Amino acid sequence: MFLLAAPLSAYLTGALCWWWLLLRNERHGIGRAMLAGALAGLIAHYPCWLILMFGMRTCYLLGGTCTGSLNEAPMTFLEAIPMAGLYSGFSLLFLGWITVPGGAMVGWLAAKLQFRPDSEGT
Repeated sequence: MFLLAAPLSAYLTGALCWWWLLLRNERHGIGRAMLAGALAGLIAHYPCWLILMFGMRTCYLLGGTCTGSLNEAPMTFLEAIPMAGLYSGFSLLFLGWITVPGGAMVGWLAAKLQFRPDSEGT
């Protein structure tokens, strides 16, 4: 389930940060694009854990096969909201040094590709 949750949360937070920092005010630039990518790398941890926890609970409610290592039920939807914050804090501690600069590099690359001048000079 992580292979679905991580790219989905990265895409959603990246698109939101890109819209908020670059497209909303039509202020383009490499620095703003890198900031949008870095923010996405920072923020994406919380929705990733939330998607994972909600997915596990939904799977459990639909089929009962998604249980923990001790065969217990996954946490409820309301329990998942604060726990996703706690888990994302730990994942930021251990993986933030990769996701934040990595997001900035992706923002730089996306800006280079999206805001390059047309071949006709317009």
